[in-house]
Amino acid sequence: MNRARFLTAAAVCASLMHGQAVAYAAAPEPAVADARTAMVDNPCPAPKPVDAATIAFVQTLVEPGAKFTPPPPLPKPENPMQDWANLCRYRADNAAVTARPDVVFMGDSLTELWKYADPAFFGDGRINRGISGQTSAQMLLRFQADVVALKPRVVHLLTGGNDIAGNAGLTSEQVLKDNVIAMVTLARANDIKVVLGSITPIERVWWAPDLRPGGQVKQFNAWLRDYARANGLGFIDYHAALADSAGNMPAAYANDVAHPNRKGYALMEPAATRALDAALGR
Repeated sequence: MNRARFLTAAAVCASLMHGQAVAYAAAPEPAVADARTAMVDNPCPAPKPVDAATIAFVQTLVEPGAKFTPPPPLPKPENPMQDWANLCRYRADNAAVTARPDVVFMGDSLTELWKYADPAFFGDGRINRGISGQTSAQMLLRFQADVVALKPRVVHLLTGGNDIAGNAGLTSEQVLKDNVIAMVTLARANDIKVVLGSITPIERVWWAPDLRPGGQVKQFNAWLRDYARANGLGFIDYHAALADSAGNMPAAYANDVAHPNRKGYALMEPAATRALDAALGR
């Protein structure tokens, strides 16, 4: 794995799990093509260097048995609305894609952390475009750049947990559904097949400790299953693959009760492979 990309991703993971925009190091202002506008060729500043503590934090999520301790709150950025959808995150990576991928994985931390838990699951036509902490609205805003423009044969969409956790403030289940429908519509309009993944069991979230999202997660997953069936989409029940008899994710599979570790992802992968192979006609 490219170490520079890992460090950048780890920094984004840690910061966005707080529902905050990524803080970047100061960079020279890009040349402005027209002084009357704010449009420039490259609006993306250089990423801030990552420290060892951030790397260690990511490991507490994906290494089975590691002791998990929530990180301290990050300072709020001066301009939290700049690049709210984090379009800059994969801009360079997208430009480097030359061959049509089989699958793009679009999602939040459940998707992003997957490539650190099992790097071998990706590559060979599978591209990961997860960004930790993101809501469905943020994914919808970057869906064109991070999915459609890459022209994959299939998109694996896993979203909803951060909407339910309130990462971007109060919302409604209908807004979440509408965002999923919008992404599905964009994909199908561009001849991209869709596989929807259910949200994994979430008993509670450490960044919003007063919430108990389990019931809402099950309700949304039921809608996802019905929506997929009614519209001829693939569906993967990750919740069933990971839940115990009480509907929670066992400690053996999640160090923080919300994110799978390597053992958890190992349980998800067979179901993912079957659904993606079916969508690809294999």
